[in-house]
Amino acid sequence: MEHEGKHIKPRNLDEFRLVLDLVAKGKPLDVAKRMLHRHPKTVTRAYNVACALHRHGTGPLDDDEVKRIVEAAKYGTTVKYVQDCFIQYKAWDQDRRQMAQVPSRAVANSRIVQLRRDQELLKHQSDIRAQIQELLPHLPFWPPEQMQISGLSVGVLATPVGDRPPLRWIVLENGRCLRQLDEQFDVVIEHLNSSGQAEVLQALEEWRNLGGDCIEKCHLLRVEVEREAERETGLATLFSDSSRPAEPGLWNEFSRTIYRSAVGPAYDCGYTIASEVGSLRLLHLLPEHSNLAWVPLDELERVKALHQQFKQRYRESALAREIGDLVRSMATLDEQLKRRLVPLSKLLIIPGECSECASRKK
Repeated sequence: MEHEGKHIKPRNLDEFRLVLDLVAKGKPLDVAKRMLHRHPKTVTRAYNVACALHRHGTGPLDDDEVKRIVEAAKYGTTVKYVQDCFIQYKAWDQDRRQMAQVPSRAVANSRIVQLRRDQELLKHQSDIRAQIQELLPHLPFWPPEQMQISGLSVGVLATPVGDRPPLRWIVLENGRCLRQLDEQFDVVIEHLNSSGQAEVLQALEEWRNLGGDCIEKCHLLRVEVEREAERETGLATLFSDSSRPAEPGLWNEFSRTIYRSAVGPAYDCGYTIASEVGSLRLLHLLPEHSNLAWVPLDELERVKALHQQFKQRYRESALAREIGDLVRSMATLDEQLKRRLVPLSKLLIIPGECSECASRKK
């Protein structure tokens, strides 16, 4: 603002916005004078007009109101000046309202951080849903006839070609065997625990117990078959392959085929001679095409008969019946678990939380 003779004119109407800001904040006239560094009368006039317009608002400004503002503001205030200031006031008010809708940088940053957390949580929920779906193929028990467990301490049984998930278990200090899920499913178990899914957790506990019992009994049956086969045939099991020199003894397949026949589907079999070396004959089983034993010719019929007897004996054994009962119970339990887990995997938000959920909320 500047002087022109006795008349005081606004130097730049943008300065009026500053006066409007001060009036809106309730600052006194003295503050406006210190900040603008203009003639006191010029600042007073602008301040008085700003106060009047704040009281009036942005509604239509008729001529009578303009005259009242001119008279009240004094200090050379004109109708044109008030009208120009009113236009400036409406623009200032509109800008202020728009700015009020724009969050501060801190608020905006906070919203961005929260949005990222929400996106991460949704991605995590999607991962959990996928893990529940991936867990389902791990529920069924292996066909017992395909389980050749050399020792319970190994804790895992996997197929060479990976056509089914590995079978896992642990042996407790008391010797009890429990079936286990892979560690990748720990977060699913955490969600089930924290959300109080009692029925699912109880079914999983039974799944562990039944699976562990079946693994243990399959191992016991396999060990017993091998031990009794060696005792009754009088031949030790050969830990060698076909490239080794022939010697009297049982191949692993002798006890394995008995075990498979005990816990698997019944089938007819026949015997043939696969090879001859001196007085030794390689007893071969059909239709499995399994080499059973190197046997002296005069012992061939006795060993063949023993193999047939073992198959019949162990198929009717208490252990084989217990294994069959456990397999059927586990099949029913698997279906129960699937009926509870499948609907859970389709929820947008999985109930409960895991350690990863908790860390993402911090």
